[in-house]
Amino acid sequence: MREGLSLEEGRFFVLEDQWSTKGAQEFPLGVVVIDGQKIKDALSESSVVYIGGSLGDEIIGFTTR
Repeated sequence: MREGLSLEEGRFFVLEDQWSTKGAQEFPLGVVVIDGQKIKDALSESSVVYIGGSLGDEIIGFTTR
């Protein structure tokens, strides 16, 4: 998602909402922050199947279309 590559169709992905603020661990690069708009765009083009957690710290499961 960070590099702007399209996600493979029909796959299941999990992301954390805080990756757009606190970042995500990406070995060996360390912590990388993902642009919030890229997350929104990916979710708008996918089928969200799960959202859980507290507001601002959600875990989201989605499948790509």
